[in-house]
Amino acid sequence: IAAGKVPDAEAPVVASRATVMKNKVVVVTGGAQGFGAEIVRGLVAGDALVFVADLNLEGATKFTQELNLEYHRTVALPVAVNVADESSVAAMIESIALSAGGLDLCVSNAGVLRASSILQQDMDSFRFVTDINYTAFAIITKHCALLMKRQKAAAPSLLTDIIQINSKSGLEGSNKNGSYAGG
Repeated sequence: IAAGKVPDAEAPVVASRATVMKNKVVVVTGGAQGFGAEIVRGLVAGDALVFVADLNLEGATKFTQELNLEYHRTVALPVAVNVADESSVAAMIESIALSAGGLDLCVSNAGVLRASSILQQDMDSFRFVTDINYTAFAIITKHCALLMKRQKAAAPSLLTDIIQINSKSGLEGSNKNGSYAGG
């Protein structure tokens, strides 16, 4: 009790950091490798059921099989998604909702880099990077939020969240990564 104040009896009880993800349903885009895979590992260690969403379905399947063997139970499931394609994202969210009954957390992590000076970068590469690193976040947010809004209507006390993983380049660009920093 800080400075002699009595805690508000109506204040919500905060779960310990060790149990905050217990029994939560999570999707991690770009979760089959790199930063995404490490995010998945941390969430699984916290007892979440994690959908590993990736364009690389083979890699996502292999990774989830390894995790499920390691934990001797289903802790992760693969799901195919092209984050830059709205119908693919909608299908992913529908699949998660049908499989797990809902979604507590979305970690929008998928990202790509094609290093090039804006003076030399072709527009196809520019669009590819911005479609994955920027537009895809809007698509993912839209479809996750629509599901989360329906869940909230049915269970007003339910807490959900959407997290965007980004690069320091989003704060300050550098030579040869204009599209990446912008996206």
